[in-house]
Amino acid sequence: MTGPRSVRLNFARMRTQHSKRRAKAIGAGAVAVAAAAGATAYVLMGGDAPDPADAMAVDRPDAVALAAPGTVAPARSWSLSFSDDARITEVDVAAGDVVKEGDVLAVADDGDAAEAVAEAEDALDEAQESLDDAEDLSATCEDEEDAAESAAAAPAGDPAGAPAQSGTSTATTACTGSDPILTAQQSLNEAEQQLEEAEAALAGMTITAPADGTVLSIAASDGTEVAAGTTLIEFGQLSTVVVDTAVSEADATGLTVGQAVTVEFDDTAAEAEIATIALTPTADGDLVTYAVTVTVADPPENVLSGSSVVVTLA
Repeated sequence: MTGPRSVRLNFARMRTQHSKRRAKAIGAGAVAVAAAAGATAYVLMGGDAPDPADAMAVDRPDAVALAAPGTVAPARSWSLSFSDDARITEVDVAAGDVVKEGDVLAVADDGDAAEAVAEAEDALDEAQESLDDAEDLSATCEDEEDAAESAAAAPAGDPAGAPAQSGTSTATTACTGSDPILTAQQSLNEAEQQLEEAEAALAGMTITAPADGTVLSIAASDGTEVAAGTTLIEFGQLSTVVVDTAVSEADATGLTVGQAVTVEFDDTAAEAEIATIALTPTADGDLVTYAVTVTVADPPENVLSGSSVVVTLA
């Protein structure tokens, strides 16, 4: 049986719980009213009510650009050498020199080559004289043939038809052999070819700049004896350069030829574009990369071949 004291305690407990629920409701309502009031105030001040989704928006950083190390090389380059075994007598440039097309870079002893040219010129003169003699002989043969034909066609008793005197002229004997003009012309052609080769060998004793450009390196000095074809000077044009780099397989899939990139030199950056992307990868253990070549059309004036740069690919 419940007494008066028990009833009073239960009633008090119910009032306490009711008060807590009422306080929570009031608090929630106050928040809603405050939010509504804020939105209303924003509208009254001339702005649009904020989108609730904006309150949940999160600033995301831009995608991190790919930076790959690379090495600079000239867009065009030449490996220069003497055309024959030679002894260097003169080196007129140093690595790093900027020169014009045709400038002399190095000279070798050309005594033997010059002598060979002189001999070839004499042989050519002789061959030309032989051709002239053959043409004269051919003309004499034609005259004799015409005379013989006329004598055979003359009537009997006509002096023109008198039998030829005994004996045979030198010209007649030569006319019965092979074509003298053909033989002499062949000899002349050979002499001309030998002279061209001798002149090329003489010119090959001097190394000149094949274009406007920069001397990249020199591998010999005065007095050095070198074999034909041994590279002595590396030469290139640095007005346009290429950069060789490599990227991972995952990064290579997002690249395209012609894509704009940035090349960072020591103290400046230059715009560039991707020129080639290797079709086959290079594996180094577990690392798989693809070679990429970048062209820089307007590099810094002081760019050096072989220098290290950073290629930034967005």
